[in-house]
Amino acid sequence: MYLLGTESVEALKPHIKEWRNDYYEEKENYIRLQDLKRLDLPMYRRGIVLQALRKMAGFFTRYPIYESEEERTDDKELMFEYRQLEAILQILEEENIPLGFQIEALGGMGEAFGNKKKKASYLELCVQVFRDRKKGQDMEQWEKTMAKTVLDGSPEACCLCLKVLKQYKDEAYKDIYLSCAANSSKQVRALLLDICREHREWEPDILKLLEAKKVKEREFAVMLLEEWGAVSCLPKLQEALGREKNKKLAEQMQDFIEELQGALAGADGQGRSQNANERLAAEIFRGNRKRKVEWVQSLSLPEVHRKDGSPVSAEYMFALLALYADMEEPGIPKNAKKLAESLDAESLADYMQMLYEGWMSAGAEAKKRWVLYAVSVHGGSRMVPVLHSQIKIWAENQRGAIAAETVQALALNDSPQALLLVDHMSRKFKFRQIKNAAGAALQNTASLLGISREELEDRLVPDLGFDSKMEQMFDYGSRKFTVRLNQALEMEIYDGNGKRLKNMPAPGKQDDPEKAASSNQAFKQMKKQLKETITSQKLRLEQALSVARFWEADRWKALFVQNPVMHLFAEGLIWGIYEGQECRGAFRYMEDGTFNTVEEEEFVLPETGKIGLVHPLELTAEDLKAWKEQLADYEIVQPFDQLGRPVCKATKEEQESLPVSRFADAPLNGLTLSGRLLGMGWFRGEILDAGFFENYYRNDGAFGAELVFSGSSVGYEYDEVTIKELYFYRLSPEDAKSSAHRAFENGSRCLPGEVPGRYFSEVLLQVAKAVGEQVQNLD
Repeated sequence: MYLLGTESVEALKPHIKEWRNDYYEEKENYIRLQDLKRLDLPMYRRGIVLQALRKMAGFFTRYPIYESEEERTDDKELMFEYRQLEAILQILEEENIPLGFQIEALGGMGEAFGNKKKKASYLELCVQVFRDRKKGQDMEQWEKTMAKTVLDGSPEACCLCLKVLKQYKDEAYKDIYLSCAANSSKQVRALLLDICREHREWEPDILKLLEAKKVKEREFAVMLLEEWGAVSCLPKLQEALGREKNKKLAEQMQDFIEELQGALAGADGQGRSQNANERLAAEIFRGNRKRKVEWVQSLSLPEVHRKDGSPVSAEYMFALLALYADMEEPGIPKNAKKLAESLDAESLADYMQMLYEGWMSAGAEAKKRWVLYAVSVHGGSRMVPVLHSQIKIWAENQRGAIAAETVQALALNDSPQALLLVDHMSRKFKFRQIKNAAGAALQNTASLLGISREELEDRLVPDLGFDSKMEQMFDYGSRKFTVRLNQALEMEIYDGNGKRLKNMPAPGKQDDPEKAASSNQAFKQMKKQLKETITSQKLRLEQALSVARFWEADRWKALFVQNPVMHLFAEGLIWGIYEGQECRGAFRYMEDGTFNTVEEEEFVLPETGKIGLVHPLELTAEDLKAWKEQLADYEIVQPFDQLGRPVCKATKEEQESLPVSRFADAPLNGLTLSGRLLGMGWFRGEILDAGFFENYYRNDGAFGAELVFSGSSVGYEYDEVTIKELYFYRLSPEDAKSSAHRAFENGSRCLPGEVPGRYFSEVLLQVAKAVGEQVQNLD
């Protein structure tokens, strides 16, 4: 009756709870429902409501709800599109479906994804959509709905509410959080524990839960207090133990009280922690988890010690490995760091290295790839070059999936060098799968830190041991050598008398054997890292020029003034102060730490504002010439061609035409085109049957570009191809984060006249280089 319009949505409300676990999909009705959309009948919207409230995701994974030229797609990724979820919620709102039921609908549909990683991604997108839709709503009513759904909703809806509330100040919603302490759902309790763990100031409220009537609330309180190791709660715990009637919880309380009493009696806390960890390990190493690491027991692994020198049992180590073997999502399992915190780092690293070698000797079985995460997290810096080398080997031998997984694992290593290598792979790697995996790993790390990927990349730039004078010393004992970085980012080596040497000398008989060997090895490592850093930072800065990346003044100083390596980069470039996209003045950073204008007058750097690299398009012919002369006078060679790069402006005809056709019909070898474009950060387009593809694309945030050509097949790109058209795209914030070609299917093509001038110029410069045109005559 509701579908026919003779009953209101109120008639559905009594049945919604019955539908919580009803995931039966009536696929034969999907086509009928889509026909209603085609006919633009009101029944279509009511059908959408019914599908949503029954939490049947099937229709929404096949048919776009938003306006689209495609009526149907079997692309399961539809539910991971912001606009799809937004369109569903928009219809529910217009059909007067209350917010609580909207949350139940979208939260429940997440159960359609068996893969937990996909489910987590879907829920994060739901959080984003609900957060954005909060604007303009009645706040009092919104909070009441959230509180009621947390208390009475399904576990899925409760988790979704908690995640949405987590986007705001936790203190404001403390009472709502604690109201679901009695929830018996494992996923709800785990999420609530994660939220509360960060708020030790809530201890008085948690202690009150020890007096709660429901055992689940008391259990949650004890769990959280154990996480905190709260000695101050001992009297309240003893009182609670005296009245506790639940045997299992009473035993848990008793154990915890004994640990706290041991700490108060003068124990250093290490023994208490050790006992707790032993119990945790025993709890982990049993059942299915134990079976997953049985193969490890056949390996000859070294003994691991604690920091106090005492040996660690084999079962304890197997428990640590079992956490990795049992993890549902790649990463660092909960409690892994806790079990490892008391272990000696060196003996633990030895153990992990032998584990890795044993796994590799047995053929590096993919289903046991959890080993990669364990050895990266606990294997120390020694595993960084090992894993990096193996990534290249696997990528070149048709094991791209496990190579990409290794990139994700490498990003979790504590060594700064690990993320630097991942950053380098994200910019320049032969295989797209690895390049994408590196980019995703960086994005994930940045998200965990609550910063942008660009900010993370800034933090990753090492100083390589150089001081503010661009120098560092290498001590051989009887001899000392100073290495200086010059303005061209080249090393100059001097002995103790100030004499310049061609190379770093090898250790000699008169040198201290240990010091000399250590210093010589450190020099070789620094030399290698310097080369990698210079290569990656040149790519990064040229990309910043292309897409107009700006830094806040304080962050610019931290990166380009305080870091000695980037300091030298900064000296060779021309910078600008920006308001919006407009350059309000250009300056140069001088060797003595001052700032200079084009007229060679002193420039005062403002305390606030945005700083970016000046593009030649933004300079008058006179200023461009003057800056070039100033750099020449100071004998400065730019780290990349900033001022001398060709520029291009869209013609009047091009500004009003979607495709740019100036490269049309240009012939060249397919392998040459592929090598040049991939080397400049482009990607192959969608791979069709037999490996065929017919476009390349690049995603630069708000805008992207697509180059269409006659087509080629991956691995068979030797034939001559022909360029067709170049298109520009405006990308949504969600598509901007994706390196997948589908972002361009979702994005909208835009006229060249709508694209920022420098981006248009830079893309055409890259295409011109790829097709081999005379780049100096672009405009």
